[in-house]
Amino acid sequence: MNLSKHVLYFVVFFLFMVFVMPAFAQVHQNMAIGKYPRGRIFLYDGRILEGKRLIMSGETVSLLVYGATQTFDINEVQQVMAKKGHASLFACSCGLGCLGLTAISYAITNGEIEDEYGNISKLSLGEYALGSAIWAGLCAGVGYLIGYIFDDWSVVFYQPRNFGMIFQVFPESGVLSKNRINNMPLFAIKGSF
Repeated sequence: MNLSKHVLYFVVFFLFMVFVMPAFAQVHQNMAIGKYPRGRIFLYDGRILEGKRLIMSGETVSLLVYGATQTFDINEVQQVMAKKGHASLFACSCGLGCLGLTAISYAITNGEIEDEYGNISKLSLGEYALGSAIWAGLCAGVGYLIGYIFDDWSVVFYQPRNFGMIFQVFPESGVLSKNRINNMPLFAIKGSF
């Protein structure tokens, strides 16, 4: 294999990684607002429930715990944490990315491979497809693990028990003001009394 083919392979691989992979790797919220695959509910009575299929509506919070759906009024809930479910998205991204790379590689080489001694042999489309499927499966497994590891718990609802009064600090001005909780966005809550 001469140097120009190596350069061509590198350029195609680089262009694929720069332009195609980011489109697969973007993390999208693919669920409806208020629905998450896993969740934790912290109640005012001190109980903490963890389960699957967290569904939040304006009035209730539901969670599947040990096969039974438990529903709570929003006024009973202090905090809700959820995992967004990025593992399957990362698995699909990595698997499809690997299939794309192997398809590009087959298109460029026309199924010809060269061993370390310079012997060129040709793979059939079936052999190439089988190898591509194996590599895509391995990449999808790695993507699933990456998505599972980096899918942290995030707070999706927080309601402090504070008799309706809170203090809010605005970082841009350093002003401390007192507001009613109903008129304040969730991200502005800093401390409560």
